Amino acid sequence: MLDNERFEQYKIGVPLIDADHLNLFMQVARFNERLQSGMSTEDLGKSLNFLDKYVAAHFAREVLPAKKC
Repeated sequence: MLDNERFEQYKIGVPLIDADHLNLFMQVARFNERLQSGMSTEDLGKSLNFLDKYVAAHFAREVLPAKKC
């Protein structure tokens, strides 16, 4: 389940980054739910690989607005 209060703490007012944060929180919540329900080792690996790539892409995008300052 997504914790909206926690998500609100990460809003920075940049729509692309805020959308990334929301998507990341949703993906982590989904991962946690699937982990709790007993996902297979293969699915665990796929999910972790996806999260790793998503986080790397997110931080690359997050640096772009900071460089403009």
